Order: sequence, then structure tokens, then C-alpha cells
Amino acid sequence: NLPDAKKPLIQIELQKLVTEWISAVKEQQNKEERK
Repeated sequence: NLPDAKKPLIQIELQKLVTEWISAVKEQQNKEERK
């Protein structure tokens, strides 16, 4: 098991990745709609 001290960091990193991924997906959808 990971030490508790590292868990928040991992969650923050995951949150960043998810946020970036969502905005990338939205951008892609916007490009598709413009065609």
C-alpha cells in the first residue's frame, strides 16, 4: 500500500490528467462540429 502522504499528490495528478483529457476531447468535438 502507498503511504497516505502520497495519496493526495496522486489524486491531484489524476485530476490534472482528467481535466486535460476532458478539454482535449471537447476541443476535438468542436473541430468535428465545424466540418
